[in-house]
Amino acid sequence: MGGERPGPGRATVASVVGLLAMWNLVVNLALPSVAYVPANALAAAGLLLIGRRRALSWAQLGVGRDQAGAGLRLGIAAGAAIAVVIGGLVAWPWSRRFFEDGSLVGVGVAGMLYQVLVRIPLGTALFEEVAFRGVLLGVWRRAGLRAAGPATSALFGLWHVLPSLGRLDLNPAGGYAVTLAAEAGIVAGAVAFTAIAGLGFVWLRERSGGLVAPTCAHAMVNSSAYLLGWLVAG
Repeated sequence: MGGERPGPGRATVASVVGLLAMWNLVVNLALPSVAYVPANALAAAGLLLIGRRRALSWAQLGVGRDQAGAGLRLGIAAGAAIAVVIGGLVAWPWSRRFFEDGSLVGVGVAGMLYQVLVRIPLGTALFEEVAFRGVLLGVWRRAGLRAAGPATSALFGLWHVLPSLGRLDLNPAGGYAVTLAAEAGIVAGAVAFTAIAGLGFVWLRERSGGLVAPTCAHAMVNSSAYLLGWLVAG
């Protein structure tokens, strides 16, 4: 018994949050685009290793195999439903402007397919689900801290501050942000939206018992938004 590793405490939670904060800076400010997918894959593996070293089981980290089939079906259903909503927003002229992105102008079919089929599912959705609905949610709960779902979802929202700032000059909707206060409002709205999405992903994680469902839904939502934005830009 004496050789058992101790479970995570508040220090482990703080360490994971700190690592994610540092990785957010690296990804958004320093990491070359070509390294995005492999670097995030390694980072996800490192986070899972931390969870295992702190005595969390694979199931507690959301990567157990028992619920994979049910999770896949639930994730696809949820992602498809949200993709339909996104399609409706793109079809509505007032909301279409929020999908206009200057970085998508001139992107070819091959570039679009790479984003939709590789970078977003493997580099973004898989990493973020392992990080937030897997490791962070797992250590938060095992440490006995309350409000694990809302707290980790709020941190997931803050994870998107830098990406949102970077998109202000690329999205014409950001052209209305002529003051610092207006820009702060747009970024705050993006953070709130992604925090709410995080709560939805937590629900999928709990409903299915693993990360397959939220990862599938996350990938489908982001990929469909990118694809529709690409079509608008074209």
